[in-house]
Amino acid sequence: MDLRIGIDVGSTTAKAVACQDGRIVWSQYVRHRGAGQEAGLALRAEAIRRTGVSAVGWTGTIGTTLARDGDRVVHEVRAVADTAHRRHPQARTIVELGGQDAKLILFADGTSDDAQMNDRCAAGTGATLDRIARRLELTPEEMQNATPRPEYSVAARCGVFAESDIVNLVQRGVPKVAAFGALLDAIVLQNLAVLARGKVLLGPVLLLGGPHVYLHGLTLAWRQRLYEVWNQNERAFTEILVPDDALLFAAIGAACATYERVLRAPRVETASVSPIAPLTSHLPATWVTSATRSSPRGVAINEARALHLGIDAGSTTTKAVLVDAHGAVVASSYAHSTGHPIEDAHARIEDVFAHLSSTLSAQRIRSVGITGYGAALVQASLREGHRVVETVAHARAVHQLAPGTDVLIDVGGTDVKVLRLRGSDVSDFHLSTQCSAGHGAFLASTAADLGIPLDVVSKHALRALRVPEVSVGCAVFMETDRITLQRDGFSADEILAGLVWAIVRSIWEYVVPVAPAELGLRFTLAGGAHKNEALVRAQAGYLRERIRVARCASSPIQNSRVRTAQRW
Repeated sequence: MDLRIGIDVGSTTAKAVACQDGRIVWSQYVRHRGAGQEAGLALRAEAIRRTGVSAVGWTGTIGTTLARDGDRVVHEVRAVADTAHRRHPQARTIVELGGQDAKLILFADGTSDDAQMNDRCAAGTGATLDRIARRLELTPEEMQNATPRPEYSVAARCGVFAESDIVNLVQRGVPKVAAFGALLDAIVLQNLAVLARGKVLLGPVLLLGGPHVYLHGLTLAWRQRLYEVWNQNERAFTEILVPDDALLFAAIGAACATYERVLRAPRVETASVSPIAPLTSHLPATWVTSATRSSPRGVAINEARALHLGIDAGSTTTKAVLVDAHGAVVASSYAHSTGHPIEDAHARIEDVFAHLSSTLSAQRIRSVGITGYGAALVQASLREGHRVVETVAHARAVHQLAPGTDVLIDVGGTDVKVLRLRGSDVSDFHLSTQCSAGHGAFLASTAADLGIPLDVVSKHALRALRVPEVSVGCAVFMETDRITLQRDGFSADEILAGLVWAIVRSIWEYVVPVAPAELGLRFTLAGGAHKNEALVRAQAGYLRERIRVARCASSPIQNSRVRTAQRW
């Protein structure tokens, strides 16, 4: 029995097949969660154990680096195209979406091929779909049941922009599944614009890769958009197919490549990555102080004349806080947003009210302040309260918590703010406007991809012995580097440490156009991302290397604007 093994290890999954004359007799598909090398080699061992065959073909972003002497290596585009020629000779177009890459292969006359792949952006791939689905907390069933919703506008040219648009849709009241359906349509439009580059795709069309297999709505979006294009260009409508083995085309092609003359596996050089010192070496533990604010000495909280409620309806978290007349925190509540800002705000309010004693009743609340992305909706639902601009809220908070602060660095879920302060006034500020490379949500999503709970990310990053250098300035580029680091054998701990360090560099190299020393000497760190001790150490270490006399304070509740979103 002439069996051949093909293994495709990509950025997020690993697939293996054993084929006889191109027919699959065994296959396996796994998500490797950052352990691509281990998964690929384990599949090789399992395939050989099951079949006894040692003729192995490799393909994929990571797979091509795992070939041993005598194995066959084939480029993934060629592997996919060869399989299509064998199994669907009538096909004229292939669109394959993977975890990090997208391929468009055109068979102009059935023999000559033209192929396009995404280069440094994963906006139109499964990575964007996965990331936003996690952000919306969609179940697999909800993802599978989503249908295209072209009536909602989503900018999918960048995964970060798409995520922001989706969050805004949900905050305006669009159901989560409908918002995800809008993303499916936007993904198709993105690939038609970037990969097809205005060409009219000919049918039959094969849709390959995990997103097409598992998301019926994505296939439906391709049909709707291609039918529109064909109608506008007076082309005949043809088949748009998702083959039964659409996940395995590259692996099948790698297996079939072993029938060719076996070549010595090429030596693949690893990426040039410059490890830097561990995060723990950047900063003495005593260098970062805590910015705290308690009631003035001699004034008991339960004797306060008034309480003030502050609400921050942020993009990824919702916070509520009660302070007394002296600005001391009486009660607070912090939780990740569910995508429903009104419900989230009311839940946080109920939580802080639950902490009130009989002497601190809700009737003693004298004012309500609201800030954040969802402030308008929350204010309308409460029918009271004052909306406060986020930068003003931040400035008031840091003036109360850490008087004398020159610079506030706030790293939130989807934005970064760096404020230059003069007392309680903002004299200058810098905001991230283009990308989420320096945001907490990016780090949280990456940790989820690596299978590491968010609350232990700091522990993992701090125990890394190397910190690989990662590109900064674009979240998608950082994601691409993460895949390269996985391929090159860096551990999840080291990758997280590299991303933490990259967040700091991104802030000071892209968000803030001037050197830290030009802003001041006393820095306060705020925002949910700074709950991560590794990020605090990296941030303070970066500043200390440039300003030897600088000092940092870290806010204990982390999001300082919560504490001052009230009318004093």
